[in-house]
Amino acid sequence: DMTTIKLILKAAPEITENGYGIIINQVTPEVFACDDRSKAQITSVALSNVTPKTGHFLFIESKDYLRGKEAVDLNWQELKGKPEFEPFRTFVLELRTMLRTCEGAPIQ
Repeated sequence: DMTTIKLILKAAPEITENGYGIIINQVTPEVFACDDRSKAQITSVALSNVTPKTGHFLFIESKDYLRGKEAVDLNWQELKGKPEFEPFRTFVLELRTMLRTCEGAPIQ
């Protein structure tokens, strides 16, 4: 939630504008189907009191087969094969690559 994000950003001043990403999970089908402009408005409101800001967001639609499950209970190998997992995987890899490249650190 936003309180956690604020606490992390306060504790880690080295995180700069666009230096992090936010994954919004369990999104209703109605919100998930919104266009990018509508999603940008949602994120703008969510970040209104957060500094530094980010433009890196991923909306993940709620899935019945995941409802009520904890991360430790999931079969991650099985999830990796599902098409809806690919945007998550791509988001994390691209953000990781971008941040490491900006820091000048080698990408592993």
